[in-house]
Amino acid sequence: MVDEGIDIPICNLIIRYDVPTDFRAYVQSKGRARHNLSSYLILVENDDEDFLKKYHQYKDTEKKLKQVSN
Repeated sequence: MVDEGIDIPICNLIIRYDVPTDFRAYVQSKGRARHNLSSYLILVENDDEDFLKKYHQYKDTEKKLKQVSN
């Protein structure tokens, strides 16, 4: 994982092998791929219901933040 504050000028694919621990970590790692056509993947166990619940909360929070910032 690339630490916060390190700029990667061209990055169009992020693959996380560990789940983000919180929303900040999710946003920081997802933000590495800034291009419109970038992909962001998180590899998780099929039955990780706890993470899926968090992931839906992250997506909902992200959507609300985008609405407020427009």
